[in-house]
Amino acid sequence: MTVYDQFDAAARAYAADPNPTTLLHLNRRALPLLDTARQEHAWMPIDAPDALAGDFYAVRVVCDRRLDAEEVSRLSGCLGYALRCTLAGEDLTDPTVFSLSDGATTFTVLDFGYDATKSRRSDPDFQGAFDLAREMIVSGTPIRTTNRAGWGTRGTRLVDGIGPIRLLFYVR
Repeated sequence: MTVYDQFDAAARAYAADPNPTTLLHLNRRALPLLDTARQEHAWMPIDAPDALAGDFYAVRVVCDRRLDAEEVSRLSGCLGYALRCTLAGEDLTDPTVFSLSDGATTFTVLDFGYDATKSRRSDPDFQGAFDLAREMIVSGTPIRTTNRAGWGTRGTRLVDGIGPIRLLFYVR
């Protein structure tokens, strides 16, 4: 069975029963297809053993639906906010965005450059940063409690979330 056949089978399983398990299975089958230009390090899911133990220089986000330009912008803003406030590191690069589809199911893949070695924390909590990012991507950044960002900003968010979505994070 080829890599393409394995992806097609996983895509049919996800279309028949869209749940986190079939999404994870589909995403793992899609990884070889997404690495079209082989790099020296492969993408590792953040829940893999030792994925966050070493340095990483890129972040990949896989979403279970097609995102429009506004949603890509909001997802990028929420991810950057979560990484910045948790790790106090450098900013994300602008994402490279592409979609992967089998006809019934479409995934949006966003690749960001991010140098994890630039964190100013002595013991950075990468898992906590990605957990916070997952929450913020769905619901948005925290609600402002003051008008320090300008008159009338109290009770607003810097970046709105994109609503319910299944997300998978990878690092390289």
